[in-house]
Amino acid sequence: MKCSKSLLLMCCLLFSSSLQALDYGVDFGQINDCREINRDIIRNWLTLKGHLAPGYEDEVIVKKNGKKKYVRPNRKDFQCISAAYMRGLNEVSSRGTLTLRCFSHPEVEAGYCCDKALTACAMYSPNAR
Repeated sequence: MKCSKSLLLMCCLLFSSSLQALDYGVDFGQINDCREINRDIIRNWLTLKGHLAPGYEDEVIVKKNGKKKYVRPNRKDFQCISAAYMRGLNEVSSRGTLTLRCFSHPEVEAGYCCDKALTACAMYSPNAR
């Protein structure tokens, strides 16, 4: 009897942790793919920032020679999300990026971007650090 209670408790814990992963849309199986999508987003940040982070204020560093350098977000500023959440969302123009597909949700101000095959997706989330 004691063994079956502990087995039941262990099953409940496993089930609840998988529900949490589904609830937040985190896809732990595609971490490597998520790193690549983050690199693509950062590479194209100047064209995507209006979609991914409306109201984002550019951080500008003025170098000694007077040239301006725009600071891009870090990979840690993005959160991996499941491509399953893109179903039913509006696809928006990714403004000239050939490797990304971007989506918007009518109730969420920030957007999401995925690779062309929808195997990895990410959203800008500076508080995720």
